[in-house]
Amino acid sequence: MSQMEWNSMLPSLISHNEDLQKIQDAGISFDVRSGNFVADCVPYLTESKEIKAGILVFPMNMENMTIKNPNDHTAFFIGSKPCEMDGTPIKGLGILEMQQPLFDNIKSDYRFSCYPDKGMYPTYYDKVLNYWRVITAPAENTDKAACLALKKQKLVRPVGSKLVYWDINSSRAHIAGLTDMFKGMKIAIVGLGGTGSYVLDFISKLPLDEIHLFDSDIFEQHNAFRAPGAASSHILEQHITKVQYLSSVYKHMNEAIVPHAENINPNNKEILLGMDFIFLCIDNAAVRNEIANFLIKNNKKFVNSGIGVSLREGGLSGIIRISYGEPGHYHYLNDAFSATNEAGEDDIYRDNIQIAELNAFAAMESVFRWKQSLGFYQDSARTYDLEFVMNKNKIIYDDPKV
Repeated sequence: MSQMEWNSMLPSLISHNEDLQKIQDAGISFDVRSGNFVADCVPYLTESKEIKAGILVFPMNMENMTIKNPNDHTAFFIGSKPCEMDGTPIKGLGILEMQQPLFDNIKSDYRFSCYPDKGMYPTYYDKVLNYWRVITAPAENTDKAACLALKKQKLVRPVGSKLVYWDINSSRAHIAGLTDMFKGMKIAIVGLGGTGSYVLDFISKLPLDEIHLFDSDIFEQHNAFRAPGAASSHILEQHITKVQYLSSVYKHMNEAIVPHAENINPNNKEILLGMDFIFLCIDNAAVRNEIANFLIKNNKKFVNSGIGVSLREGGLSGIIRISYGEPGHYHYLNDAFSATNEAGEDDIYRDNIQIAELNAFAAMESVFRWKQSLGFYQDSARTYDLEFVMNKNKIIYDDPKV
């Protein structure tokens, strides 16, 4: 099998084998080449007390795509002889000079024989971790920063996902199975102002199939102060749309993003019918109500976020409201989509007051409600409407028993 074929198999091997997932989660860069496990950047200390990077190799006991338990305790090394802090060879490695052909016409420099406590390594994770610790310990004790500068983690793209690289955060927390529920889903964010941009920031970390962004506005200076991240002045000078800017940023992580430099209107609203879920993040009450009623009429699941802020006695006060809708429970939303201004006539939020934390709060609660509805978060008392009253530090929920 060619190296290109092995490289294309690596994401699938990782997804099917917990050992490899755990090795990746430990921050160890590796490949699988021609049936060999290859840790390609192992910090070690030389005889002259220099810190260098070696390559650790050993054959893997494989059957099709399944990694079996190790049937050998030895390993091969490409590099000079790993040493202790005093410059003497590491005794625990059982170092033997050996020019062993490995792969791609590459030969080893040494063969190691490092026995585990119980005679045989129970898993490849145990084998890799033990060799890694023995080889790297003297170097890390000498200069940990130099070792970190040498270490690199290979970014592996998961199979069948729009994510650019593997979500090791989920695998490290052992919730990758839960995260799989987002695969194949099509999501729309209507409005990419402060709240919508934070919604994108949160859901771009998920293995969604499509994330559609709808907004015709230009990304201007005031937008930069209530969006996640730090837009450069160069970006602001280009006068590009919000969806252009945000998609260019988040496509570095997720290629599921589909920008639409247009607003949802009577002529294109049908596109929302093809979505599995919709986030409404627009501050125009009339437009918001029209879209919400269209979604209700067509039994679509969605969440609306609204922020009303006013200046009172020298400070800001107001309400953040999150309304979740799904078939059979739209009666909770009658009040949410009847008013034209949630904070009254003195609502100054539309004057572009920079309140990133309120946008982030609204986005966080919106995404939380959506994930809770899917079962990602447990929900013993489903609520469909939430109001956070700022000056009272109080969250008011609807009565789930109504």
